[in-house]
Amino acid sequence: MRWSLATQLRLGFAAALFLVFGVSGATWWIALNYHDEIDAAYETHLLTATQLAEADSAFWELRYAFPQFMIGSAGEQQRILGEQDQWYAIVEARLAAYVDRKLTEAGLPPVPPPVSVTVPPSVSVTVPWAPSRRARSP
Repeated sequence: MRWSLATQLRLGFAAALFLVFGVSGATWWIALNYHDEIDAAYETHLLTATQLAEADSAFWELRYAFPQFMIGSAGEQQRILGEQDQWYAIVEARLAAYVDRKLTEAGLPPVPPPVSVTVPPSVSVTVPWAPSRRARSP
């Protein structure tokens, strides 16, 4: 059986449309089945990448503030000193959030906040593994 050129073009177009709709339908079905995994990946990877990017940005603000401080005017230096604490806080907060997220992913409890201990000057603290400061005899 010989088909005319018009029939061959119509069949080819219909086959192409069938393949496009078939692939689109299979993709839609897979996406619906993996909805929970996609949400978990979004929450995990995108949020941690955002936290690390914000920490990186704040770190570079601190890094480039140093040379600007050296050559800047007195007003510029005061502005940099005023912003410095903000950038340090952003770096620490974003890295702490990143570590807490990674620990909860691993099923571990989050890191407790650090405890500061002040030792009165009258108390002598010796560390047994610290090197001795005595002069060595030859």
